[in-house]
Amino acid sequence: MTMKPRIALIIGSTRPTRFADKPAQWMLKQAQAREDMDVEVVDLRDHPLPFFAEMASNLHVPSKDSEAIRWQETIAGFDGFIFVVAEYNHSVTGALKNALDQAYREWNRKPFTAIAYGGAGGACALEHLRGIGVELQMVSTRPPSISVAATSWQCSRWVVTSQSRRSRRVFCPAPRRRWTI
Repeated sequence: MTMKPRIALIIGSTRPTRFADKPAQWMLKQAQAREDMDVEVVDLRDHPLPFFAEMASNLHVPSKDSEAIRWQETIAGFDGFIFVVAEYNHSVTGALKNALDQAYREWNRKPFTAIAYGGAGGACALEHLRGIGVELQMVSTRPPSISVAATSWQCSRWVVTSQSRRSRRVFCPAPRRRWTI
């Protein structure tokens, strides 16, 4: 019997007013429709990580902070990752960067992709995430990563209206806005 890979859907924003929950729930629904993997939401809000202050990454020196160790144990149990990435100042959130830095071995040789959002569609954050992932010896499944751009975050449901190898076009019926994914 073949085991299905365990995939973590990591919500990378901890802001109280974050938009991340909407694309995370949409992505979770898409992933759960597949029968070839098990997907679980991992919310950074549930992991109050301190700023990275270890002697070195856990590749070289075991971590001492109990929250960092709990985070590493959580991540170690997954076979791959889907990141929900908010773009802040053309990059990933500080919370996500810190969470990525708190582990090293646990990310190695595991695939990742992302759904990003922001005023420019999260494209810069996706590009930074790919660079960070490469440094952590992760495997980017690029393309496709998903980028969401909109002038309003009030959409409650998204409908895929066209799709190609590199992108998806998503229509938001209410309010009437077009989103590029």
